[in-house]
Amino acid sequence: MTTLTLIGTAEADRTAQTPGAATDVPAYVPPGGGLRLTRRGRVALLVLGVLAVVVAFSVGRVSATASPAGPAPTAVVSAGDTLWSVAHRAEPGLDTRAAVAHLAALNGLDEDAPLRAGQVLALPRG
Repeated sequence: MTTLTLIGTAEADRTAQTPGAATDVPAYVPPGGGLRLTRRGRVALLVLGVLAVVVAFSVGRVSATASPAGPAPTAVVSAGDTLWSVAHRAEPGLDTRAAVAHLAALNGLDEDAPLRAGQVLALPRG
């Protein structure tokens, strides 16, 4: 049996020699009564903090990149219009070949498909 001797109180001297007395000794309370975290507790707190920051930035990023509300813009085909002319008007800053491919994919059309007057085409946002 190991004997633990605590100096200072008769209560400590009596309980230190009793088997299982370690549960009778009051827990250490740091000066000021503050919260004392173990290394594992500090790491867990750090991980939770980093996770909260990542989630906050992810939510902000998703809401910033969300498509604007409302219906997609459309164009009504006039007589004589081709997919090339509509694509050029819809995306003037883009290479016309890329605009045609984008417009065709957006509307489920073949790039060579003829258009009918009155046909409604969805246009890309933006």
